[in-house]
Amino acid sequence: MKNLIGAIAIVIVGIPVLLRCLADGSININGIVLNVVGTVQEIITRQPASWESPETRQDADPTPSDQGGNDL
Repeated sequence: MKNLIGAIAIVIVGIPVLLRCLADGSININGIVLNVVGTVQEIITRQPASWESPETRQDADPTPSDQGGNDL
């Protein structure tokens, strides 16, 4: 029974990871590890994982009051 549960868990995580790796072309160890972590996060939280760096994420447009100190 433990082998069956382990096999089901591998299939549930393995197929989405494989499809994600093939879709974004990250067939290397770093890409596979990040895709495994992202897939497990999506399975647990039931929300899409966003692994963008904070520099590229566009939360909101900066306003002049947010910048401060630029009164030239």
